[in-house]
Amino acid sequence: TNGVEDADLGRWYGTSSLNQAQVLVFNWVYQMSYFNKNPFLPARYLLGGWQLGGIASFMTGPPIDFTCSLNGFSSGIGGPVVCDPLGKLAVKKGKVDDPNFGPTPSWFDPNVIGEVILDQLAANNQPGMFGSLHRNPLRGPGRNNWDIALIRNFKFDAERYNLQFRLETFNTFNHPQWSGINTFCADQSPDGGSCAGSGFGEVTSAYQSRILQLGLKFAF
Repeated sequence: TNGVEDADLGRWYGTSSLNQAQVLVFNWVYQMSYFNKNPFLPARYLLGGWQLGGIASFMTGPPIDFTCSLNGFSSGIGGPVVCDPLGKLAVKKGKVDDPNFGPTPSWFDPNVIGEVILDQLAANNQPGMFGSLHRNPLRGPGRNNWDIALIRNFKFDAERYNLQFRLETFNTFNHPQWSGINTFCADQSPDGGSCAGSGFGEVTSAYQSRILQLGLKFAF
């Protein structure tokens, strides 16, 4: 290879798809022991022995990448290429009126990403070849999730036997947590023009909404 651009490492710089930079997960248990030694037997039996615990997860989103179709170019290239930046790309939460799904959350401005032009499809190793957008230029949605359980132990026969009741909730506070974003620029986009339309930039999937379950376990 030759040319000054070949030695420009910044030209090839990109964030790893595994680079989820900030992740915090903690487990916690709180023993509600206030009534365990209450002299009033009914209160001790009904209100003692409860536990509250859970798992809380907080994390930034993973990097997301963009691909552009070739829009019918007879170039001999067998697949999609990188897109071009048309403006400043950043997270810009909003809502659009999708013709198929109605009001739909969006994650970024689709007008700042554009299709390649024919000249960029020449395999000449020049800047902008096959698109000029960096790899994984934007972060996807993060998570703020709480799973909480309420547990009650009923002990019998000098604690030889234990009947455990569990009320468990997943995504307890029912936070909307997006998991997928449409980053594929469709064939309908004009050469060198904006990728807006066809769902580009819209949220496509989410993590499970709140789930509740009850459980009963007998240990002996």
